[in-house]
Amino acid sequence: MAGVQAFRTVKINVNYEQDKKQGALIIELDDIAAGGLLHRIQENTRRYIKMFYDVIDKKENRLMPAPEREIDFDDDVIDVIMQHRRDRDSRSCVGHLVTIQGIITRVCDVKPFLMVAGFSCEMCGEEVFEEVTKKTYLPRVECPSESYARIGRSNYYYYRFLNTMFRPSHEPVSPGDVVNVSGIFQATPHYGYKGGNTLLTDVYLEGQYVHQLKKQYDKMEKIPEIQEKVYKLAKDPEVYTKLSRSIAPEIYDGMKIRGDLNICLMGDPGVAKSQLLKYICKVAPRGVYTTGRGSSGVGLTASVERDPVTNEMVLEGGALVLADNGICCIDEFDKMEDTDRTSIHEVMEQQTISISKAGITTTLNARTSILAAANPLYGRYNPKVSPSHNINLPAALLSRFDILFLILDRPDMDEDARLAHHVAYVHMHGKQPQTGTEVLDADTIRHYIAEARSKRPVIPEAIAEHMVDTYCDNRQEQKIAEARKKEFTYTSARTLLAVIRLSQALARIRLEDEVKDADIDEALRLLMVSKESLNDPADRDSRTDRSPTSAIYDIIISIFRRSRTNGTLQYLDIKERVIAQAFTEDQLKECIKEYEEIGIWALNSEQTILSLLQDDQFEDDQNENNDL
Repeated sequence: MAGVQAFRTVKINVNYEQDKKQGALIIELDDIAAGGLLHRIQENTRRYIKMFYDVIDKKENRLMPAPEREIDFDDDVIDVIMQHRRDRDSRSCVGHLVTIQGIITRVCDVKPFLMVAGFSCEMCGEEVFEEVTKKTYLPRVECPSESYARIGRSNYYYYRFLNTMFRPSHEPVSPGDVVNVSGIFQATPHYGYKGGNTLLTDVYLEGQYVHQLKKQYDKMEKIPEIQEKVYKLAKDPEVYTKLSRSIAPEIYDGMKIRGDLNICLMGDPGVAKSQLLKYICKVAPRGVYTTGRGSSGVGLTASVERDPVTNEMVLEGGALVLADNGICCIDEFDKMEDTDRTSIHEVMEQQTISISKAGITTTLNARTSILAAANPLYGRYNPKVSPSHNINLPAALLSRFDILFLILDRPDMDEDARLAHHVAYVHMHGKQPQTGTEVLDADTIRHYIAEARSKRPVIPEAIAEHMVDTYCDNRQEQKIAEARKKEFTYTSARTLLAVIRLSQALARIRLEDEVKDADIDEALRLLMVSKESLNDPADRDSRTDRSPTSAIYDIIISIFRRSRTNGTLQYLDIKERVIAQAFTEDQLKECIKEYEEIGIWALNSEQTILSLLQDDQFEDDQNENNDL
C-alpha cells in the first residue's frame, strides 16, 4: 500500500517545443487517481502518454500556449507550414455570410435541382425518402426494409423529386442590374474542364438576399422626402438651368485628376532615346518596357483569354496594367498602328482601362506614367517643313502628353568631339569616364523617388493666381502666334494641368509639402523649352533675343505684371525667381543696373526694394500684341 501511495506522487512530463524553447506539461497522477484510470496508466504508460500528446495537439482543446514571436526563415519547415495555414484560415471567408456588389452580366435559365429523392421497392412496396445536399448523388440499390430481407431481391425506381423554378416574368434580376448580393461563401470541388486532374476548387455564393441598387425608372421606390423635393423643384422657374448645371459639375467645379506625367521624346535616330527608356525602367520600382512595333492594342491594355485549366474566360493585363503605380516606357511609338494607339487614350487621361469583351465588363486601374520615344515621319527631322508634318501623331494624342521634346542630331564640332571621346573611353575601359560629378546609384535613386512620391504638395492661393495669370498670357501669345502661323502646339486646359503636375513634381524633389513660385516658374520654363524645341534654331534667334540681360528683364517684368504690390518688388523675391531660371546674381545686378540707367525702374539705397518707374510699360506691351 505504501508502494502504491509512493507511486501516486510520480509526475509525468509531456515535453513540447514552442518558440524554439523546450517546455513540459506536468501531469500529477494524484489528480487522476479516481475512477480507475490510475491503474490503467500504470499497466500501459506508453500508450497513455501518446494519448496525452494527441489531446494536447488538438486545436479545439487550446492547451498549447500561444506563440510569443513570429515565424521566420530559421524555423523548421513544419512550423512555417502550420503558420501559413493559420494565416490562411484567418483570412478565409469560406462559410461566412458576406455581401458583394456587382453588375449582373448574365442570367441563365433556372434549372431543376433534385432536393428530395423518393424510392419505392417493387417487391415489398417500401418507400424511402432522402435529402440531396450535393451536386453528385448515388441512388440506393438495396431496400432497407425487413420485407426485402425475406424476398431477397429489389428493383428501385425514382418517382418523386421537388424543385422550384421562376417564370421569366418573375425573375428577380436581369442583365445590367447593379445589385448587392448577401449569401454564404462556399467552396466545392472543381468539376469543369480537366477537373479530375487538378486539385482546384470552385467558389460560389449561396445567395440569401438580393438588393437592387440602380433600378429601372418604373421600379424606383418613391420616398416621400424626395418626392416633395421633386415637386418643389418642378415649380422653380430656373429648373432647366439647374438641371443643366448639375450634369458633370466637376468639369468646372473641380475633379480628381491624374498626378502622373506623360512625356514624349521625338528625335533623330542615334540620340540615345532607347537607352534612356531602358535605364528608367531599370531604376523604377515598377517599370515595363515595350515597343510600338511589337505591341498591339490589347497587348498594351488587356485581353480576354481562355484559361487552359478551368476553361473559363479570364482577363490578362497588358503592359499598362502591369505598370500600375509605376512607369511604362514605349519605344518606337510612331511605329504603332493608329487603331492600337487610340486604345491608350483613356489610359493617358483617366488612367483606367474599360473592358467589355466575352461577357466580361469591368474597369482596370492603369495609374502609370507613359514615357514614349518616337522618330520623325521621314526618319530624320526635316527642318524645311513644319513640325506638324514631321511629327506623325494625331493632335488628340499629342494633347495628352504633358511635355513633348524634340531631340535633333545637329553637327557641332565641340559636342561631336566630346561624344566621340566618351564612346571610345567606354568601349576601351568598360565603364563611364570620371567627370568630377557625383553619380548616384540606381538603388539610391529608387529609394529617393519612393520617398518623394509619398509627398502630396499643395498649391497656395497666391501662387495659384500667378499660375492662372500665366495661363491666360500663354493663351494670348498662342493667338498672336497663330496669326503669324508660327504656332505648332495647342495651349488648352490640359496645359494648365501639366503646369500643376510639373510644379508638384518639383516640390516633391525637395520633399516639401507646398509648391513655391520657383516651382511654377520652372514648370513654365520646361513647357516653353518644349515648345521652342519644335521651332527652327535660325527662326528662334531671329525672333527672340536670348541674351541673359533681356531674359532677366522679361522675368522681372512678368513678376511686376502679376504682382499686387503697386509697382514694388522685394529684391530677395526677384533673386530667388531669377536664380531658379539658371541665371546668376551678377547677371541679375547687371540687368537691374542697365535698365535703371534708362529709367525703367529704381533700386533703393539698401538694395532691398525695386520700384517700377514707367507704368505705361504694360500698356505698350499690350498695344504691341493687339497690333500683331
